[in-house]
Amino acid sequence: MNAQPLIEDLQGDPEIAMQAALNLWNSAAAPVCAAQPDLCSAIRASVAHGNRSAAALLLLGYDTSTAATAALEQAATTDDTEMTRLQPWSEQVPVRLPADVALSRLGDPAARARIFGTIEAGDLASLAFLVAVLRDIDSPEVLQALSRTLNDDREIPVDPTGAPPAVRLLQDVATEAFITRLGLSVSFQQDANGHYSAAQRQEVLAQIKGSIPQ
Repeated sequence: MNAQPLIEDLQGDPEIAMQAALNLWNSAAAPVCAAQPDLCSAIRASVAHGNRSAAALLLLGYDTSTAATAALEQAATTDDTEMTRLQPWSEQVPVRLPADVALSRLGDPAARARIFGTIEAGDLASLAFLVAVLRDIDSPEVLQALSRTLNDDREIPVDPTGAPPAVRLLQDVATEAFITRLGLSVSFQQDANGHYSAAQRQEVLAQIKGSIPQ
């Protein structure tokens, strides 16, 4: 991947930098940033200059430098009035949440404990965010805890640029997210605009329990 255009955009004005981070996070190549020191440095610098987008913070979870950890620890201490979002259509969540996800990926047990607290609290926007970033969560315990979202029938916003509807049930989005994250083989077809029956969601839950260490 040619990182130079991304590096230049990350060094641009705040809106361009945030979009650059999101473009990278949205790509399948996001995890390789950890193997590209120049790109990691640009992301760290962007965050240091005020880029508190969820995507930028999540990308630091693939950067094992002490500077990245320090930046994330600082972001994780912000209060709940400092908000960010992942996608343009996403609900806002506290800046500390993507920071905690990234720190957890880097092995921080305190951040992981805070994520468990967030899951227990049951805030819809926070749960939807965590489901959206399953790729960035490598803790079996957190994944198991999040599997409860397969029985959450509250509505969340989804990408409005696709076919209707612009909202879906969290349990339906979570069903697809876990299938993708864990590479599950299920007996039914996925439907990006539809609903999944209780039996279909139970099938996924059973496979989650079988594929993730208890």
